[in-house]
Amino acid sequence: IVRSATVSVKEDVGRALSGPADGAAVPERVLALWVPGDTPVAYDSGPAFLLPANTDLILRVHYKKTWENERLAMTDRSSVGLYFAPATATELRALAVSPQASQTLTEDLEVVAMYPDSGLANVDVEVTAQRPDGTRAELIRFRPQADWARRYWFAEPVRLPRGTTISVAAAFHDVLLPPGAAPFALKRPDPAAVRLTLNVIGGQ
Repeated sequence: IVRSATVSVKEDVGRALSGPADGAAVPERVLALWVPGDTPVAYDSGPAFLLPANTDLILRVHYKKTWENERLAMTDRSSVGLYFAPATATELRALAVSPQASQTLTEDLEVVAMYPDSGLANVDVEVTAQRPDGTRAELIRFRPQADWARRYWFAEPVRLPRGTTISVAAAFHDVLLPPGAAPFALKRPDPAAVRLTLNVIGGQ
């Protein structure tokens, strides 16, 4: 009955990097995005999330029964495991990006992962980085699925020096309406609704 789950931190805004230039809210710091079949992703000697004493964790679970079980009472047996890193581990931080405004880095960073806000769907997203020397890196191109938010880990960290500009492009797809629905009932999504979070290390 568990379709997906998210474990996040009740954020202290002072710990996150700056949000987009438009003044958007600081991104929620997500520890884990999980769907059935996923296995933990760990860096043996790399970065880790910092959880100060008395940190509150937020667990959100999305349930959906299959049609065979609609009338059955069911229980959730899920559990959450925390893996503790050595004190020498590098902190893994969050950097919010969106199509509304390009983000220019004020420090040297390495991008190790990316995830979209939950619920984002029917849109093709492309994230690119323009380095100060003019070289361009396509970080990721993907189409997220509603209620199946995933964290995408890069095979290798992408090094981005200070002065790199990160841009997000979003192309929305038309949504098929059910028969008999009024055409004016379809409201095209606002690009401002597209929010992504990059997990980065460095710049400490």
